[in-house]
Amino acid sequence: MTSPHAPSSRTHSRRAVLRSGAWAAGGLLLAACVLDDDDSAGDETGVRIAPASRNEARATATGPPEATATASPSPPPAPTSSLLSAAQEALEGERGILRRGVVGEAVPSPALTQARLVAVDPRGGDIHGDLALSVEQAGPLELIVRLRPDAFFHPAPGASAGAPVDAAAVARDFERRAQAREFLFAGVLDTIETPRADTLLLRLNAPFALLFELLGDTAVAAVRAEGLAEFGQPVGAGPFIAERLEDGGVSLRPHGRYHHDDLPLLDEVRIVSAEREQALDAAFEAGAIDVHVLNQPDSVVRAEQREGARVLTRSTRRARGLGLSLVGTKDGRRVRFHPAFQDERVRRALFQALDYERIAAREGSGADYPAGPVSAAFGTDALPRFELAAHPLFSHDPAEARRLLAAAGVTDLAFSLEAPDRAPFTTLVLVLLRQLQEGGFRPRLNIVSDEQWRRDLARGDFEAILFELEPVRTPDTGLRLHSTAGLDDFSPWGYSNPLYDEAVAEALSALDPVERGRRAREAQRLLLDDVPALVPLPEPVERVAVSSRILGYAWRAYEFNQTWQAARWRIRSPGETRAPGPAGSSGVAL
Repeated sequence: MTSPHAPSSRTHSRRAVLRSGAWAAGGLLLAACVLDDDDSAGDETGVRIAPASRNEARATATGPPEATATASPSPPPAPTSSLLSAAQEALEGERGILRRGVVGEAVPSPALTQARLVAVDPRGGDIHGDLALSVEQAGPLELIVRLRPDAFFHPAPGASAGAPVDAAAVARDFERRAQAREFLFAGVLDTIETPRADTLLLRLNAPFALLFELLGDTAVAAVRAEGLAEFGQPVGAGPFIAERLEDGGVSLRPHGRYHHDDLPLLDEVRIVSAEREQALDAAFEAGAIDVHVLNQPDSVVRAEQREGARVLTRSTRRARGLGLSLVGTKDGRRVRFHPAFQDERVRRALFQALDYERIAAREGSGADYPAGPVSAAFGTDALPRFELAAHPLFSHDPAEARRLLAAAGVTDLAFSLEAPDRAPFTTLVLVLLRQLQEGGFRPRLNIVSDEQWRRDLARGDFEAILFELEPVRTPDTGLRLHSTAGLDDFSPWGYSNPLYDEAVAEALSALDPVERGRRAREAQRLLLDDVPALVPLPEPVERVAVSSRILGYAWRAYEFNQTWQAARWRIRSPGETRAPGPAGSSGVAL
């Protein structure tokens, strides 16, 4: 589900939106996130572009500003240190062609053809400079971004050379997006100044913990020239330029004026298309393609049979959980709940009745476990796997669960467990019922239509409910899902510890991803100590098969694998004899 909540008719100032996190309710795709015309009542709307020797233009303007004399802004203060990670050492490997297969029409990923100011590695929070040469924090709400001097857009159709990517070009693109009411530019950023040709001064409306993640998201903040390139995509400045091949495939070749020296390392990324999944299975098995996303169980089996290849696994980022309703009145309405769930011992018993390893193993495509409040996909913010595995809440102990229920005076506790009528939950529901029964519970399964399930979840009208979110794009969702405000100023569970809410607010006020992650982990420890009303369940996984000749393919880095790593994909040198990892292993092909 994208969000269980109906769109709210309430208006919020931008500061309120930033504080609440409502901009990303339920893992909302940020590329489509725009603010309503009245969303900032009582507050100025949009980014104000204030370049040196240019007039200030507001996002709400309907035409060009009148020519008035304005003083050039003062240069930003001298920075102390950059927030960007140190430059990487030279990588070993050879040039060559990486071949990937897709079912249906071959279309290049914009992440390969466009550039961003920065790219954030979700595995550790490192901020890498793409177009940015340095990023310094000049004040609580001010950032100084110095651009690389050698960055150029791809040539526009019919042109022989691309325009330079300077501060004015970036500011113009951001201004267009502010006028379109896109959240990052109309809600987060207050002003953008260009005191020098290579310098941006960004001012924020309020502290915003996901600023760098959004600036590094291709769909949200890729820097684009005016006009469209082939495939109807914006003209970008990324490592590859795409063109259609006569056979219907796509060829991505290096951008000759790419702003990172000696990159990309590949001569070409070639995308080939097929009508059926089985054709790609055969092509990978025969060595005709190097990267193959495995969408069917049979595809996994065939990929594992290829010598010199490995199958990499990662979470789909579809957060799953078993939620408990703790109170009978929510948002002024009477709703279903079970008073026994207010007892910490009962909630603890439910946690310990479940065998998370078996739940993961019984999933048809496997599952990622142990799962904490924040998905392991966001390694910067998630609790370490070893810590979750050792936590008492996640220790499978049916006898202890029964003892806890007896101590709470609710032996053989009966309750209604609601689940949607959809195929992916069939096996999961049966496993949960069996384990809960072994732990002393007597759940009554209530299968409802998808529409009814969404309505009940949105209202918090259930005793217990099984749910799944659409793939989550940002790490804050897992934190907010457990908070009093929930994903949209409403908690389906009805209660959260105020100390946890305060810890979440602290985490989401940290601009540095590493510091945010530290605070996020502390908040989750508080949450687990309090035994939350939402039990995180193992997340479904997805797999890709990669030839062992390919190096640098960071599957578990998600979008970062394309926004940053793609320029560093390369071919293994003939003399290298490193054996491929075992089938089903996760991580990066280095």
